[in-house]
Amino acid sequence: MTYDIFISYRREENRWLAYSLQSELELNGFRVFLDTQDSHAGEDFPIELESCIKNCKDFILVLNKHTLDKCVDPADWIYKEVCIAIANKKHIVPLTTEPFDWSIDVPEDIKSITKRNEFKYYPIEHVRILMKKLIKELSSRPLKKYTDKIQKGMFYILLIACVGGASSYITYSYSKRHMGKYKDENFVTVNMQRELVNQFSYEGEQVAIKEDSIQQKINVYNQIISQQ
Repeated sequence: MTYDIFISYRREENRWLAYSLQSELELNGFRVFLDTQDSHAGEDFPIELESCIKNCKDFILVLNKHTLDKCVDPADWIYKEVCIAIANKKHIVPLTTEPFDWSIDVPEDIKSITKRNEFKYYPIEHVRILMKKLIKELSSRPLKKYTDKIQKGMFYILLIACVGGASSYITYSYSKRHMGKYKDENFVTVNMQRELVNQFSYEGEQVAIKEDSIQQKINVYNQIISQQ
């Protein structure tokens, strides 16, 4: 698989930031390689890593104050990764996580990275804010198919939200209107019962109207009339 970006970092120093960078860059449509295997000085440098660096477009080097200290050792993996990136003319983006002293002594064959424009990131800044700035610095571009899917996905999410909101509003309005109607009808029914009881009394006994339907009220009324 070909990657757009290779992230070089020291696990003991910048593991969390490297993982966050990978996640956010992939969400933005980039193919990112991040080596998560623990390595030790003296081990053979994997051919896979060398191939990934040679085939990528951007090489992000995550730095803090002491990241380059071990590069004086030719067996150091960061040193090897940077050498391959320089030799293959990759677009190297030094990303510093704190004020960095670029006057430090480093091996001559990687000294050119000290002359590159650094990209500053400090923990007070959210990774997603960093992304907007970092993407502008990259030479690679996100996959068009991937970004199209994201745009379509966002469109459908917004469409569903709008339809759902409109449906809920219509249901609420309908229910409110008809509940009010039923409440008014119930009020009228109770008042009609009271009027019938007050109007028609037979030998001092009030007629108790317990039924709710209008037809039943009329039957009671006719019964009273027939007895008079």
